[in-house]
Amino acid sequence: MLLTVQLFQPGGCRRPLKQAGKKMHDEEYLTPEDASRYLRLSLSSVYRLIRQRELGASREGRFWRIRRSDLEDFAENLGEREEFPD
Repeated sequence: MLLTVQLFQPGGCRRPLKQAGKKMHDEEYLTPEDASRYLRLSLSSVYRLIRQRELGASREGRFWRIRRSDLEDFAENLGEREEFPD
C-alpha cells in the first residue's frame, strides 16, 4: 500500500506548502531555516539580518524567501565586515 502525505499551511489553509529551494523565474529561493543552516547562524540571527536589510529577502504571503544568489553573496562578504567599527 502506498501512502501519500501532503503538507498544508498552518491555520487550516488548504493550499499546499511550498517546498524550500523553489524556483521562481529561474531564481532559486530558500527559506530562512535553510539560510540559517547554510550560514551556520541561528534562525533569530537570520531574521535580524533580514530586518536590518543586511540580507536580501522578500515576503511571499506570510513567509520569507531568500534568493540563493543573495545568500551566497552575503556569505562571501561575511568575513569582510568589521567586527567593531572605529
